Amino acid sequence: MTITEEKERGIIILHLHNGEAKTRDLEPLLEILKKKIEVFSTEIIINLKEINSIDSSGIGVLAAFKNTLSEVNGRLVLAQPTENVANVLKITQTDKVFIITPTIEEALKKF
Repeated sequence: MTITEEKERGIIILHLHNGEAKTRDLEPLLEILKKKIEVFSTEIIINLKEINSIDSSGIGVLAAFKNTLSEVNGRLVLAQPTENVANVLKITQTDKVFIITPTIEEALKKF
C-alpha cells in the first residue's frame, strides 16, 4: 500500500493506494497516524477508494486510531470505501462506529 497526503481547509486527507488494509500493509499507515497526533493534526479523512479489502486487524487499527483521536477532540472520517470494504464494515457492524461518506466532499462537510 502506498499513501499520499493532502490538506484541504486544514483537514488532512490520506489517500490509500493499491493495497489492502490487512496486518502486513498497515505499518506505513500506523506511522503516519502516530505522527499526525504528535503534531496535533487531529482532523483526518482516510480515502479508501483504492483499497480492495480490509480484515479485522485493519478495522482494529482504524478503530484504535479513531479512539485516540477522540481523546484529543479529533475526528476521523472514512471516505469512498469500495463496495467490498463497505460490505465488510457493514457485516462487522463497524459502519455504526465510523463516520463513512461516499465522497471526499461529503467527508469535508463532517468537520
